[in-house]
Amino acid sequence: MDRVRETGPHPDGPWSFNEDGSFNDVNLGKKSILLNLGYPAGQALAKRLAAVSDIVAANFTGSRMDRWGLGFDDLVKERPNLIFLTMPVFESVGPRQRWGGIGSHINALAGINALSGYAAEPPFGIGPLYPDFSGNPFHANAAVLAALLNRDRGAGAQHIEVSQYESTVSILGPALLQQAVSGEGPRREGNHSARACPHNVYPCAGEDRWIALEVTDDAEFDALCAVLDRDAWCRDARFASPASRRAHEDALDALIGAATADADARALAERLQAAGVAAAPVNQLDDLLADPWYRAEYFSEVRGPEGCLFTTHGEVIRPEGRKQPVSVAPMLGEHTDAVLHELLGMNRAEIDALYAEGVLG
Repeated sequence: MDRVRETGPHPDGPWSFNEDGSFNDVNLGKKSILLNLGYPAGQALAKRLAAVSDIVAANFTGSRMDRWGLGFDDLVKERPNLIFLTMPVFESVGPRQRWGGIGSHINALAGINALSGYAAEPPFGIGPLYPDFSGNPFHANAAVLAALLNRDRGAGAQHIEVSQYESTVSILGPALLQQAVSGEGPRREGNHSARACPHNVYPCAGEDRWIALEVTDDAEFDALCAVLDRDAWCRDARFASPASRRAHEDALDALIGAATADADARALAERLQAAGVAAAPVNQLDDLLADPWYRAEYFSEVRGPEGCLFTTHGEVIRPEGRKQPVSVAPMLGEHTDAVLHELLGMNRAEIDALYAEGVLG
């Protein structure tokens, strides 16, 4: 069973792997079949499904599909113009072919953790699923779309590999170039930035309320001083230029924090934005759900497969401005019969025999 079905938040009521919050959030509108690929008959069914598919995607360890007899060379015999996407953690060929992992491992190996946190402390890392929602799906999606266009122009079958490790490394961008050129990469700076000062989150009125802001030049710093009614900062030699502000960053952070402590984060952010300073309140999850416009535009409510009501992410892509509908995530194996009957033309007796053998679930 997909472990995501048992790792997320659950709605009130009896626990069910069909109504796991994480699974239902990321699998809306999909279909689910249970097929045991450890059986030759299961592998044969997978080949028949590939034969009626445009795309086969897999994110097992590098050689797993080949060992099942379901690799590119196997499936292209069933579908001569197949687009075959594999997303191993590391590589399909090489010494790390069978290495597995989840997002936290990929973050660490890709160097992201080394840049995250504060200079005097160990690496903080990022949320464990960061690679799953950052470069990896977008690189894979772009590659598959390009392959489909290429196929329509006569290129035929195509095999795409998106290494999740390499895709995540690519997010580092200029940091790797800096290391290669100078021999010294960026240091861990917490909320600070080498390109802006001040650049931090500052306390505001209320419990655990903060505002995030950044200043990139003297004009923005003057605007910050005006909004906070601290014109004296503009005459302070320590803050006279971006370089001097950077040299006295801790002192400036302390002054700004004292000036924002009694302010409403949202109101202050609006005043700063109006003055040309990039700023935003640090929203809590309740703030997102309570925003009427954002809730109507982005979130959707769907009833789970066993009756629970979920508030879930909507589709952010708006073709021609149209909000896209979402539908419920599937129960485990919910569509096994329908897929085999409708796509493969199998009859009831054939399907029942595979259930009896343990090929289907």
